Amino acid sequence: MAAPALPSQTAATMQAITDPDEDLFDDADTAFDEEEDDGYDYDPRDPQLTLDAITRSGKQSMTITLSVHARYTNWKPREAFRELVQNWRDSIIKTFHLAESDFRADRHERTLRRNTEIVYRVLRPPVPGSQGQGQGQGQGQGQGERDCLGYIRFKGRDGYGTVDLCNRAAALEPWHLDLGGTSKTGDAQQAGAHGEGLKIALLTLMRQPRNHAVRCVTGGFNWTFKYSNRGRLQAYLRRIPPPRRQALVDAGRREAARTLLPFAAQPARDVRFVLGEKKTGWDQYGVRGPHKQVAQEAFEAWTSAALFLHHDPEAGGSSHDAAAPGIVRTRHGDLLTSPTLRGSIYLKGLLLRESETDRVPARSASITNLPLRFGYNFAHGATNRDRQSVADVHEEAHTVLAIWQRVLMARPAMVQELSDMLNTTEPQYADVAWATLLHANANADADADAQSQPERLDAAMERLLARLKEHLVSGPCETTWYYTADDKSKNPRLDHIIQGLGCEGAVLASTYWRVLARHGFLRTAEAEQQRRFVAAPPAALPVTDFAASVDRLLRACIRGCPAVADLAVQFVQAGPLHLQLYYSADERLLRVHERWLAPDAVLQELGLVAESVDQPDLLFYAVKELFADALQQQPAEVFRAAEEEDMHEHEHEHEQEPEQSLEPDVVGPHVGLPLHTGARWPEWWRTRAVRRAEHRLLTCVHTGLWLDVTVPPPTDKGTPAGTLRVRWTAYGRLRTDVVVVQCHHASRCAHLGASLFTADDVRVDKLACFTDGLDKADGSSQQQTTAGPACRVSRTSYSAGMHDECGLVAGETYFFVLANPADPGAILSLSDTITVPDSPPTPPPRSASSVAGPIPPGGNDDRRNEAATSDPVSSDTPTKQAEDRAPGSAASLVADARSDSDSVCQCVGENDSDNDSDSDCGVSDDNGRSPALPSPDSRSPDPSVDAPRHRRPRLHRPLRSASTWTAADHKPPAPVDTFSLGRRLESLNLFEIDTDRVYEARHAAENVRAVLAIVKGEKRVAEETRKRRRVDDGGNVDA
Repeated sequence: MAAPALPSQTAATMQAITDPDEDLFDDADTAFDEEEDDGYDYDPRDPQLTLDAITRSGKQSMTITLSVHARYTNWKPREAFRELVQNWRDSIIKTFHLAESDFRADRHERTLRRNTEIVYRVLRPPVPGSQGQGQGQGQGQGQGERDCLGYIRFKGRDGYGTVDLCNRAAALEPWHLDLGGTSKTGDAQQAGAHGEGLKIALLTLMRQPRNHAVRCVTGGFNWTFKYSNRGRLQAYLRRIPPPRRQALVDAGRREAARTLLPFAAQPARDVRFVLGEKKTGWDQYGVRGPHKQVAQEAFEAWTSAALFLHHDPEAGGSSHDAAAPGIVRTRHGDLLTSPTLRGSIYLKGLLLRESETDRVPARSASITNLPLRFGYNFAHGATNRDRQSVADVHEEAHTVLAIWQRVLMARPAMVQELSDMLNTTEPQYADVAWATLLHANANADADADAQSQPERLDAAMERLLARLKEHLVSGPCETTWYYTADDKSKNPRLDHIIQGLGCEGAVLASTYWRVLARHGFLRTAEAEQQRRFVAAPPAALPVTDFAASVDRLLRACIRGCPAVADLAVQFVQAGPLHLQLYYSADERLLRVHERWLAPDAVLQELGLVAESVDQPDLLFYAVKELFADALQQQPAEVFRAAEEEDMHEHEHEHEQEPEQSLEPDVVGPHVGLPLHTGARWPEWWRTRAVRRAEHRLLTCVHTGLWLDVTVPPPTDKGTPAGTLRVRWTAYGRLRTDVVVVQCHHASRCAHLGASLFTADDVRVDKLACFTDGLDKADGSSQQQTTAGPACRVSRTSYSAGMHDECGLVAGETYFFVLANPADPGAILSLSDTITVPDSPPTPPPRSASSVAGPIPPGGNDDRRNEAATSDPVSSDTPTKQAEDRAPGSAASLVADARSDSDSVCQCVGENDSDNDSDSDCGVSDDNGRSPALPSPDSRSPDPSVDAPRHRRPRLHRPLRSASTWTAADHKPPAPVDTFSLGRRLESLNLFEIDTDRVYEARHAAENVRAVLAIVKGEKRVAEETRKRRRVDDGGNVDA
């Protein structure tokens, strides 16, 4: 009779039934207490201990004591709830064969006066093409009930209540309670795999201060969990009789009809956990008391442990929605941008760990312990045993990288966020830790995992970094060149190079720059400089004096610096590149921009005004700039080492072969280094090399690298046939005022013109044309015996500005070299080739108003129309020549004859018979040097005596062939001084002069006389027999 009356029960009576299970299982605790003292425990590891076995045995109840203690682990309630939710989710996915992407949990909430109900439901995904399914709310056993696969429900009053989790068509066996007991191992779709989560979750929820009651209904049994009197976890299993099972189902259906409950759980076929019931029991300390209900606020916090349960009221939706704000979904996982989700890491929707920024020190959810700027939900991966992170740091880095790669494809604007994180050094974000870890591990040979992981990431990384590179160089950053702070500190030329590339520099974080550079998306400024110069085609040297001079002078400066003496030079067509040169260490090659071969381009590059700079000065500035830049690209420490090595090499040569050096008795810069230079910093040695080159360059451009060679005019009556006159501009004073003039036969040595740059290159022991004419036993000059004409070497005064080479063969072609023997690195001066005429040329008629100076072999008049100015002082008439060389200024044959074997004539080699001619073409001392010019202070104060006139230096041209220039091409020069200037006397003791050996010398024009006096004790030389004894006739002759 009672059953038909159920539908007519009042609503108040129905609402009073808050838990249909509560009345049915009120005696469960009493039964549990009675069974507790039996002292018989079952081992859950027994594979035959199943619910069916217990049922077949006829037992109504069983107590299972687990091996885990209440103190095991220190999980928090949210982590324990996560494990229950994880098992709930995994069971639904496995039972109903769902794809992870199809698993969705929607949230429904209802509040009625003091009662609150919150339900999360998982619905079966719709079949494509089918009609929409019912929602199951208030439909009893209708269509909606069949579509709901499981639910999580909070039901409470005044903010406290119970939580139950139910999933259909599942079962829990006693062996699941064993540590390691799991059925998820090897299943990629299951979030758990260690078999410990359920047991640890039960301990955590039941432990003080939470002290929640936990019960489970599954397989027709009611499982009640409690601590034993020893603090161990126990499970009391009591079989539910079939009539009572049906009563539970009926009560659940009635509740589902009036609440948000999706369906009534089946005790025999489903798994249902209930937390927070009002019961009494033992805690871990053995104290019996009431259990606590679950607070609604705590439940809301617990749901954050599962991303699919996350509810963001501010965003206005649930996170299960594919278009949920704050979540960017990809196939590798989700990027969580919502403020409530940032700093957390999820695996398959379940929280692994969240960052704690309010504690000191702060704790990050990342395994790297670096702060997270965003949150992440990994779609794949395995956790560590504590369920707080994925297996290792490489797996975390790989997954984050893969997520960002897909995020940038879906939302390209997010590249700004990623770039900012990569370019931030304080703090460093765990979101981009892959940039550091993967780059470092790629070079680790010892760790096999670290080797394989970066290789696996290369494809995804390249796609991601390509977007980053595009972001860095797009828009207003198109001309930006990125570098690191380390590059700036190590390379002082960095700004210069970047500006030369036509870009503006910007600092990039070291990690960011390295990871981009590793995949070829960025390179250093030096690498870009190298790429452009190497790709530039070689440039042909323009046929201009300026281009040839720049080329030769730069090579000469390089040859004179021991640290870079072996470098080669190549001019290239580098186009609009605003860099002047690049040094290739592997090739030992300097690639120089071709713009430095054009005067106009050099003026623009140096910022000079053409009207205020002549070409010699422009040459100096251009070559100085190029050489200094070349040395800046060398390591600073090589300069001292090269100087010391070169010093030892020269000392050894002076010791072994003193007669073979260019000037063995003159102390050069390599003889020794000051002791205090050892304390110099490396950069000082580089600066020292630059300064030396500048001084040599300055002397060369003013002296003239290109010598004037002419045939003396017929007016020089004392000049024998076969004489060529070499002239240069004396700029300042040399240390010893001694220079070496070499006369080379073009038919034999024309090839040397391209290889002679410094004084060290023309040492007599290095040139075959001289070594073939020397007796190796004593080094004395011998008659040429080899085939072909011989070459000659002479020493004369630099300040004289002139040298006559006599006794040359008519019709033969020669060229000359001028060198400073005191400095092996001094730059050489060369001449064009010139042919000795068969007879002296006839001078053209001369004008009384102007005197034409010598025309250089290129047709360029270096005198710059000096004849038009009619300067009477600089006129080159014979009369003026005689006045300029007035008595007392110099003697033509002053010599210090010390050995009968010494050669008196400067012309050595080709025709020894010519040396016996009565000519004043030069006298050498026992070391082969010409006497030096007296110092300016020792000269006559007569204002008519003028110093050698400084002419504008010639531009420098490559050595021309023997057929290019001959004596007939030259206009005959005006008569010039033919005195050979001797060595300057430091002091003179008249009492040491041998009065019987005083001779008289005359100028070729017979208008100037000089005296040659021999010091007592000197050996008599053969030339004395050909000199006229001096007779004191009262004439004005200066001794």
